Amino acid sequence: MDLVGEKGEGPHIGLRADIDALPIQEQSGLPYASRYPGVMHACGHDGHTAILLGATYMLNQLKDRFGGRVRSLFQPGEEADGAAWQMINQGMLEQPPVDHMLALHLWPHLT
Repeated sequence: MDLVGEKGEGPHIGLRADIDALPIQEQSGLPYASRYPGVMHACGHDGHTAILLGATYMLNQLKDRFGGRVRSLFQPGEEADGAAWQMINQGMLEQPPVDHMLALHLWPHLT
């Protein structure tokens, strides 16, 4: 999904989040634990998705304040070998080309 800023030309920024669950049996017993046997969001992918959805929502509200484009990319299979290449080969960074790409990873111990 592309958001087009209303202030004219500008860079085309890509924002990427991984959305896949991992093949791990969750044993936390917490109320928000995975309801599906053998899969869980073990390393923050649900947080990544929520952050990108929130950023996309906010940028849409503020599109009168920037120029250029912002493309939100939700990448499945982040843990799978070659999943990013599949998206690239499908042209997700083209039409128009993305100038800069940003992503994050929830890792609270990293400073």
